[in-house]
Amino acid sequence: GAIKNCKKGDVVVQLGPEHIAAGTNIVIEAKQKRGYDIDAAQAEIVEARKNRRAQIGIFVFSASHAPDGMESFKRVGDDIFVVWDSLDPSTDVNIAAAMSVAKALCTKKNSSDLSDDFDLDVIEQAILEIERRTNGLKDISRWTETISNNADKIISQVQTTRKSIRKQIDLLNTQVDFIQTLGG
Repeated sequence: GAIKNCKKGDVVVQLGPEHIAAGTNIVIEAKQKRGYDIDAAQAEIVEARKNRRAQIGIFVFSASHAPDGMESFKRVGDDIFVVWDSLDPSTDVNIAAAMSVAKALCTKKNSSDLSDDFDLDVIEQAILEIERRTNGLKDISRWTETISNNADKIISQVQTTRKSIRKQIDLLNTQVDFIQTLGG
């Protein structure tokens, strides 16, 4: 890296010649370590950007070690913070969103030479919407788990109730049959 004896910056993605921001670097720092809050992560990704000469940084928290209350996706200036669970493919969208936003930020930073044929506000609005929607997925996932857990409880209760009703029907039929044999 650019900083002597510094290993910050796990992965560097350099945008290729087909991209308007060709040569721009995006650094990714991933942590599966307790004790990282957003401030510590921000300090680390700033150092990683400097060390890897990157314009944009992505910090990936392991879901099992993310700070309590951490949003699934958060952007602070040129840094993006996401929560990812290697065992849950539904969180892959957080990584994809981070990369897309990082590329958009690179485009935005390198667009000063371009004509006014496009609207930078559209890029900014898309970034904000991705952030909002990605964080909404966390709530939806939690609600789905609640529904799933309750559905399992409901199914179990239905099975128990059916079994009990069948048992009571059998007891009732046995008693009615017995009474008929006495009267008949």
